[in-house]
Amino acid sequence: MRIAIWLFLCLVSPLSAQAPLHLVVALASGSRVSLTANSIVRDGDYPSVIRMAGAVEIQSQVCLPIGADGKLVCDGYTIVRAEAATFHEATGKIEAAGSVTIMPLQHEPATKKP
Repeated sequence: MRIAIWLFLCLVSPLSAQAPLHLVVALASGSRVSLTANSIVRDGDYPSVIRMAGAVEIQSQVCLPIGADGKLVCDGYTIVRAEAATFHEATGKIEAAGSVTIMPLQHEPATKKP
C-alpha cells in the first residue's frame, strides 16, 4: 500500500508543478511593470484589472523627472511579493494579500561605458 501511494505521488507531482507565468505591462506614464505569478488572469481589454495568485512578484519601474526639462529617468524597481495580488493597469494600483513584502527601491546596476 505504501508503495502504491508513493508511486501515485511521484507520478502526479510533476503534473501539478508549473512554471510561473510572466506579463509585462506598459503604463501610460511610460514606465514598465513586470508581473510574475503561477496564475495570471486579465479582466477585459486594456486598461484592465489583472489578478494574480501563487508566488506573485510585481516589479514596478521607478521613473522620476530630472533636470529643468523634467525628462523622465528610470533607475530601478519597486518590488512587491505576495501570495495573491490585483494590479490596476489604469492607475498602477496594487492590492496585495498574504505574506506581503515590499522592497521600496532596488537600483539597477550601473553599466560601464567603453
